[in-house]
Amino acid sequence: EERVRVLINDGRNHLRFTASRYDCISSEPSNPWIAGIGNLFTREAFQLCRQRLKPGGVMCQWLHRYGLAEREFKSIFATFGTVFPEVQLWCVLPGSDFLLIGSEQPLKLDPGRLQALLESEQAARILKKVNFDNPPELIACFLNDTQGVKAIAGSAPLHSDDNLLLEFAAPRTLYQGDLPF
Repeated sequence: EERVRVLINDGRNHLRFTASRYDCISSEPSNPWIAGIGNLFTREAFQLCRQRLKPGGVMCQWLHRYGLAEREFKSIFATFGTVFPEVQLWCVLPGSDFLLIGSEQPLKLDPGRLQALLESEQAARILKKVNFDNPPELIACFLNDTQGVKAIAGSAPLHSDDNLLLEFAAPRTLYQGDLPF
């Protein structure tokens, strides 16, 4: 039985023109300072993903901290948080790469259960492939839940198809050289 099907495609257009629904949608676009990438971080793009999730499904959105001003970084949190009622923030590379996990269903993290699952031989092999030597290292990557993400976002502006602030601010910020990180 096939359990995973990976689609490599223009994700937003695929979701727009398919009626299929998915257990998981993972988005790891290129950096938003590249022309045309900002539209993958908009409210409408996140809404489209949410519409294409099966009940209980999750969306995983990669984002980075480098080369983004605080306002734009927080705007991604704010935008994602307006679309998904349940959100988690995970750190993949401290100070650099992050994951936002969104769902309509509560996202409960049970560290004991997660550690038990991750201690299987199969999970250990997979974790080693992504440079985690033991389960606590992965569990330590969890940073915040829905309320914490909303607190980080604060009153940051929303990024939308008709307000592509990320598309225009990210290239400018990249070359300012005076970022606080």
